[in-house]
Amino acid sequence: MLRALFFGIAAFTACWLVHLIAWRIHRPQGYLLWLPAIFVALPLLALSALALGGVLPREVLHSPEHWLAPAMLHLLISACYTCSYAGLTEYSPSAEILKVVRDHMPEGIAIDNLHVKSFTEHSLTGKRLDDLVISGIIDIREGRVWLTAAGHRANGMCRNYRKLTGVSECGAG
Repeated sequence: MLRALFFGIAAFTACWLVHLIAWRIHRPQGYLLWLPAIFVALPLLALSALALGGVLPREVLHSPEHWLAPAMLHLLISACYTCSYAGLTEYSPSAEILKVVRDHMPEGIAIDNLHVKSFTEHSLTGKRLDDLVISGIIDIREGRVWLTAAGHRANGMCRNYRKLTGVSECGAG
C-alpha cells in the first residue's frame, strides 16, 4: 500500500510540475482542455512509452495490483485539482463581495451600499463565454450560442453530479 501511495503521489507531482512549467513558459487559453491532457493523457502516454520500451517489468503490466491503486490515487488527486483550478484562478463574484466588505471593516457596510465595481458584463458573463469557446464547450455563430458535443457531455456530467450530491438545481447547470 505504501508503494501505491508513493507512485500515485509521484505521478500527480510529476504532472503538476509539467503543468507548472508549461504555465510559466506560456499560460494557454482553454485550460479545460490542457489540464486533462496533462493529468490524464500525459501519464497514459508515458506509461505506454515505458511499456513499449521494455522499461516496465512484465509483472507490473500483467498484474493490476501493481498499477491500479497508484493510477486511481493519481486520477482522484488530479480530478480534485482540475475541478478546483477554476475556483482558484478565475474571477469570483463571492471573493469580490468579500473584498468590498473587508474594505469597510470593522464597521461593516449597509447592504444597500454594497456595490462591486468589478461586476461588469464581461467579468460575469463575457470571460466565461470566451473560456467555453476556447475549450470547445460552446460555439457562437450568427449571434447565437450553441452547445458542442463536448458541451452536451459537460452539461450532462454537471447535472448528474448535482443530482448525485443532492445539490439544488439552481441555474440548472
